[in-house]
Amino acid sequence: MSEKLRIINRTGNGLLIQSRLSGLYYLLFNNLNFNFTCEEFDSFRKYLNAVDIDYWEQEYQWSVYDKRIPIPTPAG
Repeated sequence: MSEKLRIINRTGNGLLIQSRLSGLYYLLFNNLNFNFTCEEFDSFRKYLNAVDIDYWEQEYQWSVYDKRIPIPTPAG
């Protein structure tokens, strides 16, 4: 990995990287790739911390998907 990139965290599902040159964050999660500015990443982090997990688990308890917490994203 380039010295210009810093791995912040790595799990079996993904990777969070920050560019030392631009300050951008790159979140790779399964087959998803998010690119954030510092402000966008902070906003995304705050949003995730505020999600009511118990509510969504109950709301979608009969879903065919294992992960049932929706994360809204703008349609391109």
